Parts: sequence; structure tokens; C-alpha cells
Amino acid sequence: MTTMTVTPGLDLEVTALTSAPGIRLRGEVDMSTLPLLELALDLLTDTPGDVSVDVRLLTFIDVPGSRALAHAALRLRADGRRIRLDGATPSVRRLLGVLGWATLFDY
Repeated sequence: MTTMTVTPGLDLEVTALTSAPGIRLRGEVDMSTLPLLELALDLLTDTPGDVSVDVRLLTFIDVPGSRALAHAALRLRADGRRIRLDGATPSVRRLLGVLGWATLFDY
């Protein structure tokens, strides 16, 4: 498990999934935690096959964090692979929709 804590209450935890290639995000994705998310997504897109990102414990994601997810999805699509967002809340789906990126993901 990799955890980055910036300040109490404002942190992001990234955990590798054991059941399938993927990661679980817990906490907040903002400018201060974006480097950790980008690193995790870079490592994830290097694994073979489709991947999952469990976002059910994500309490906040900003536009740059959403963009990082979209870039990962585009990299995977270029190789004929998919990314699945597990547990995406209506607000996360709405944000991705407003940004025009909702169709890049499986849910």
C-alpha cells in the first residue's frame, strides 16, 4: 500500500487490487496529491490487459485528477485495452460527463 498524506484530512491512499489488475483510491485527488495519482496510473497502464480503478472511497477529485484518469484511459485505448471505474458516484460520472470524458470508461 502506498499512502501520501499532505495534511491531516487531505490525503490520498492508493492500494493495489489483488483480484485483478487495478488500484483503489481513497481520499482526495487535488493538486497536492495529483503526482501520486499520476504515478499510480503510469504503473497501472504498463500492466497487460484491461485495468480497474476503484473510486468508491474517493471523497473528492478535481479537473486535473479527472484529466489524469482520462489520459490513462486514452493510453489504454491506444493499445485496445479498457479502464473500468468501479464505484463511481453520480458526481464523479457527472464531472466526467461535463468534461466530455465519461465515454472513455467502463462502469
